[in-house]
Amino acid sequence: MKIKYSKEADVLIIQLRNGKLADSVDLKEGVILHLDNEGLPLELEILDAAKLSMLNEITLTAPMWMFESWQGNTLDLTNPSKIQVNEETMRGEKEWLTGFVYRVSNIRNKDNLYIFEFTDTENKIYTNRLKLHPVEIDSLPPQLSKTSEYEIFWRGVPVGHNESVNLTIAVSDTISATLSTNIQGANSIIIRPNDISSLFPGHANLYINREIGTSLEQPTKVEGEIGGIYRGKVKHVRIVE
Repeated sequence: MKIKYSKEADVLIIQLRNGKLADSVDLKEGVILHLDNEGLPLELEILDAAKLSMLNEITLTAPMWMFESWQGNTLDLTNPSKIQVNEETMRGEKEWLTGFVYRVSNIRNKDNLYIFEFTDTENKIYTNRLKLHPVEIDSLPPQLSKTSEYEIFWRGVPVGHNESVNLTIAVSDTISATLSTNIQGANSIIIRPNDISSLFPGHANLYINREIGTSLEQPTKVEGEIGGIYRGKVKHVRIVE
């Protein structure tokens, strides 16, 4: 995934994958989804992107699957091998940095459960599941003082096994602070003065992620792992001295 922003035009482009644009769909006013000739999403274009509140109404799901050996070689599947997630076939493509990967967007899911099925050359099926719980910031003060301590609670289940929750405070594209907890049962993160001491005063974007990573339930002989990230809605706050 690549993100590009034009300050002059105030347009944000979220590139989901490589491909040739063939069609477009207006998701809502100022939000355009560009598709390839097979109707698969390629990129999301957001006009007047500085008005970030509109992003709170958009949800993107972008599963990715990749086979990789210890030598760094990636695998391009041939029939009858395939990868499916929630009964949707994942399409493979070559990428410059990540090698050959399989992706699908806007899939159906029930109770935030994603079921991956890998069919090998002998038609043997390996099934692996990933439960990805939503997480959103519950409440936030209008400003964060660099001399005070704050406890930020989230809506959603507490931290579970093999999970972590991360809180990021960004004052620019290159300057941010990220706090994390992997304590099972935790439902908040504490911001201490030294955590944001490097952030300059002014407007900041704040968002929360839930990450999970675990080994496969049904691995092939080379084993592997499965993981996911749920990113909450962007919140706005001011940093003050």
